[in-house]
Amino acid sequence: MGGKARRMGGVPKGLLAHPTEPGSVVEHVVREACAVGAEPLLVGEASAYASLGLPSVQDAMAEVGPAGGMLALFRHAQGGIALALSCDLPYVQAKLLEELIEGVRGGAAAMVPRRGDKLEPLCAAYLADVMRVHVETCLRQGTRSLHRMARAAGAVEIALDGDPARWLDDWDTPEDVGCGPPEKWKRD
Repeated sequence: MGGKARRMGGVPKGLLAHPTEPGSVVEHVVREACAVGAEPLLVGEASAYASLGLPSVQDAMAEVGPAGGMLALFRHAQGGIALALSCDLPYVQAKLLEELIEGVRGGAAAMVPRRGDKLEPLCAAYLADVMRVHVETCLRQGTRSLHRMARAAGAVEIALDGDPARWLDDWDTPEDVGCGPPEKWKRD
């Protein structure tokens, strides 16, 4: 899942070069997701990622932020498990994704990692049909926060600390990337 990268000056975060592997950050995310049997799907405005040749769907609702993308994902994954992954997770690991998926297979409506007090709903596994209904209800009531939606749905939270917490690092700002202003960023 990807947004408009406003904090990155409009540069598609997922297309930035991965810091330790060949290819881009989104290619790393796709490799890790495929390693656990997930079928990649780009959600939202995906034209910048067209060269990857992945299927895509538009947000289900405009102007509701990431919740519109999550709703599209849940509708697409009807009857199954949806693995929601932001396109800017350079260190995410299949080991974590497998644990999230297994938790949903074990009966949880959602398995969401937490670092400190912060939930990471864009690196989580969901029971699509349950969450679709929940997100639709929340949006009708004016709630757009993915954190609130996940907690209200009774998400099982997995606390990560130490080295595994780095798996949740994402690149939202130039400071996160640590490579200067956008005009100097290397992209594949």
